[in-house]
Amino acid sequence: MELELVKAENISQRNYEPCVNISKTGVFNFNKPATEDLKLNGKKIDLFYDKKNPTDWYMQITDDGALSLREHGDKNAKCNSSSIAAQIKQSTQNAIDKPLKVKIGKPFDWGGGYYLSTLNQKR
Repeated sequence: MELELVKAENISQRNYEPCVNISKTGVFNFNKPATEDLKLNGKKIDLFYDKKNPTDWYMQITDDGALSLREHGDKNAKCNSSSIAAQIKQSTQNAIDKPLKVKIGKPFDWGGGYYLSTLNQKR
């Protein structure tokens, strides 16, 4: 037997991207990078889709949006909307009764807007 020590520089570090998990019951659970980087706790969001390409969804962070974000015990931002969750899943051809993980893309020029990319779409 010949053992070799694995040094820290040989271990890959996980790169966590801002994302939101949409549960089968319509809970939007933003991960820690999304919550912290976008300063979501205590804010509100609006969700939009592109009429010309209904698989493209966008999120805007506002002070007076339709969905209020709350801080959960794990300090991550959460909100609920089963109807919007169903619309997102249907338009992106995902099962409504399954959870969906969505990446939060780079900000757009319009105030606080971000592209939402489902992991099964090629973007």
